Amino acid sequence: MKTTSIVVLILYYWLGCCYSYRDIYKKQRSPFRRNWYQQNRVGSKRVRSPLSGKLHFSSTPEEQKIVSIGESFTLTCDIISKPHANMYWNKNGVRIPQGASSNLVDEQRYEDKVSAHRRPRVRQSSQMLQLFIDCFTPEKAGTYECVAETDSHRISHSTVVETACPVTGQNSYGADFLFRILNYMLCSGRFPAKEQCNSNGMGARIYSYTTYRIEKSGTAVQLSCRAQGTPTPTISWYKDKKKILPSTPGYKLLANGDLVLESWHLNEHFFLFNCKAENDFGNDSISSSVYLVSNKK
Repeated sequence: MKTTSIVVLILYYWLGCCYSYRDIYKKQRSPFRRNWYQQNRVGSKRVRSPLSGKLHFSSTPEEQKIVSIGESFTLTCDIISKPHANMYWNKNGVRIPQGASSNLVDEQRYEDKVSAHRRPRVRQSSQMLQLFIDCFTPEKAGTYECVAETDSHRISHSTVVETACPVTGQNSYGADFLFRILNYMLCSGRFPAKEQCNSNGMGARIYSYTTYRIEKSGTAVQLSCRAQGTPTPTISWYKDKKKILPSTPGYKLLANGDLVLESWHLNEHFFLFNCKAENDFGNDSISSSVYLVSNKK
């Protein structure tokens, strides 16, 4: 008899939980929620200009992402641009600093300085930008926007990141008081996350780089490779598995990690470079292609 009573109580509690979650699900899909979603529209936004078509996304992250507490994930967007575009992430309209420097002002590219008074260039490239979000908590939810812009054109793509936990407050619906308190603590991130973030260090990860570049021979070419990590990663460039040193003729290694091909007076050709970022906790590497075309009209 005692066992039967316990089973009945457990079933009653379980049914109460199920109905509570059903009510929450209905509320999440209510017209009010749909209206909020429409007012906070997600997706790609384009500001057209006379250079329309010379800056566009080749891939973007999903428009809405549901994330569990403690989960780590990456948002990635790729663009094709002519000329080179500055890329960055916003969260709820505020720019996110990435890398070792917190400077939010985009510096002038070295290749533009040295090529300002030379013959016209192709300046077409493909670029990738990533945002690493580790050990997700409700505070990290929001609208993340990937932005790419040139002097005359701007495009953006937004992703709404939400927590997978259905209960967001201590007074939310639930089977009973204990159930509400338990969910509130879990959703507030007061319990240890699934992944333990190491505050002492984090492996090197490349968050922005040039996928390919098309340019005329005899002009400067700049390949981007930006990395983040703790401690600050060191960046190395390789061609044909040989490391490019500061003393290697025809190249310039910039402090921000970029590689400049300075004096290339070659015929049409294809070149492949590798960028490697590393620190005490890990390493990351990417490949970057350069297509040199004839500078004859």
